Amino acid sequence: NADDGLIATTRTGDLVFYPVSDWPQSKRPTFGTTIVKEAKSSVFTVSRFDMAKHGDVSQTYVMSVSTDGCAKLTSIQQYPITKRPTKGIACMLLNPRHQVVACDIVHLDESNPMDIIIVTKYGKSVRVPLSSVPVSERRSKGNLLVKLTVVDGKPDYVIAATLVPAEE
Repeated sequence: NADDGLIATTRTGDLVFYPVSDWPQSKRPTFGTTIVKEAKSSVFTVSRFDMAKHGDVSQTYVMSVSTDGCAKLTSIQQYPITKRPTKGIACMLLNPRHQVVACDIVHLDESNPMDIIIVTKYGKSVRVPLSSVPVSERRSKGNLLVKLTVVDGKPDYVIAATLVPAEE
């Protein structure tokens, strides 16, 4: 589909929005296509975004969650579609000790509310409504959704986050 795009995110919070139509199809083994140029860290997530399905992108956001328990939503309109390899655009303000652990495309729809489940290394999990996550600019940290503790002298940190349908 010409309206499909892929969003690739690195652990250091750089994000690239790349159209699928510009991705060459390979019929044999290859070294691949570079989409994140001079990445400071490895690409860890790729999400598919169907622009035709979402239609009005004014209610479509990129959800980012970091290892320090912060989360935020940023309008997808703040991320330009690139047609060549690029360094990416910062999707979250992070200090050097933290990384982005989850990044996903979210279409806010009041008829289909969503929750976020966040899991930490030492087994703590938190379920919060997506509506409690602020919509903010690209270069911001977000709001703290889970308070992290120290377990056996080691700091806890977020290892995963996912979206689920809201409870009734």
